Amino acid sequence: MKTFPLKDDNSLGTKLCPCPSFDTGKLPKKIQRYVDSIVATTDAEPIMIVVSVLCMVSAFVKHSCFIPEAKEEGEGYFQTLYPNLWTLCVSRSGSFKTTALNKGFNLAYEHDSGNVSDLYERANKKDVILPNRTTSEGLLEDLVNGHAGAIICSEFGAWLQTLERSYNQGLKQLFTHLYDVPSVYSSRTKSGGRLTIREPFITICGVSTVEWVKNNIGVDDISSGFFARFLIFFPPHNDRVPPALPKAGPVIEREAEKGVKAVIESLQALPGSRAYRLNAKAKEAFEQLHKELYEKVTDRLENSQRILEPYLKRWSPYVLKIAMLLQLFVDECADEIGMDALNGAIAIMEQAVDSTIWLFENDLGESPHQKKVRKVRDYIFKRGGSVSRRQLIQSRVLEGGSKDYDYVLQTLEESGNIVLINTDHKNGTMITLVDEKENVVENVE
Repeated sequence: MKTFPLKDDNSLGTKLCPCPSFDTGKLPKKIQRYVDSIVATTDAEPIMIVVSVLCMVSAFVKHSCFIPEAKEEGEGYFQTLYPNLWTLCVSRSGSFKTTALNKGFNLAYEHDSGNVSDLYERANKKDVILPNRTTSEGLLEDLVNGHAGAIICSEFGAWLQTLERSYNQGLKQLFTHLYDVPSVYSSRTKSGGRLTIREPFITICGVSTVEWVKNNIGVDDISSGFFARFLIFFPPHNDRVPPALPKAGPVIEREAEKGVKAVIESLQALPGSRAYRLNAKAKEAFEQLHKELYEKVTDRLENSQRILEPYLKRWSPYVLKIAMLLQLFVDECADEIGMDALNGAIAIMEQAVDSTIWLFENDLGESPHQKKVRKVRDYIFKRGGSVSRRQLIQSRVLEGGSKDYDYVLQTLEESGNIVLINTDHKNGTMITLVDEKENVVENVE
């Protein structure tokens, strides 16, 4: 049986959404109970809650847990790996994205506001939420003063825009450089001072719509650099009609919340940091997972492989980062990552992988013309592989007029995807799809 039971590759390009609703039963029980209690209070998809909660925990954990750089064969990783997460949940408007974000980070908000007297009592307490509007110099000053934690982006697209402002030149590149938590980072400020930062730790948790992301990421960001460092999730859309006014309903379970607080408190009580390693079964399963991830991307079309490659290289280490965080909820005192934590990380990664592939082979990876070509091709395919030109134009699958359709048909014909046949029939030219083996697709209607 495969470690990473991803869906058949050919199905991803034809579905409206790549992932089913996330099964929280795949998580360790302690964090599952907390996530489920939050999910019960909102119509947000579970994976959005899971991601927010994990990023919140990451903001508290910071350097407390890590997988060390390997000093001997089979132990550790290629570099020191900390559990900082960069995540983006992409969904339609009205999907309760901001609600999921805020509820997942509730404990962090309480901590930084000082409203909770019995939690995290430490003389050297630092805020765990970093400002999401800053400059390169401001970010460096925060980090050099010992601040670390999470940047929360309730509108990721707007946040991306601030990174491109003239006064923020170099900020996106700075984030990109700090992603791997370098042991030392030095910079000279405009005022002439030198800043030296040790192990800068930044988690980023954002939500947005496809339209915002599409309009605010550059071509270079898609295939490499900044954007390729994000785990992208595209959960199914909930079509339920929300209530007009609040009604009495479930609240977050205090016992479940206490369980999460206890894990955080145990970390803060550590005299130092905890170095993790995979136990024997988890190590074997992780190696199999790594192999299957590369096989999955290798099976994509050449253009998809090129776009997905920089994401693929980060998926395996992301599994380890998530497994570190989940292991805390299996046993906060252990220094081994076992199968319970790894399986939970794999289940989360399954959604990220399928979401990323689907988005780049559909919405994010397409030019406006490519999108039109796909829509026309899908329309013909769904009607048995053959339609008349008249039927196609009357379908209104495109917003333009007949010239728009003819331009798309010309593209499909020149690329060998369709055959145009002039007939004496009243509908005129017939359009028939050609499969990859250059055989005309039979009309099944």
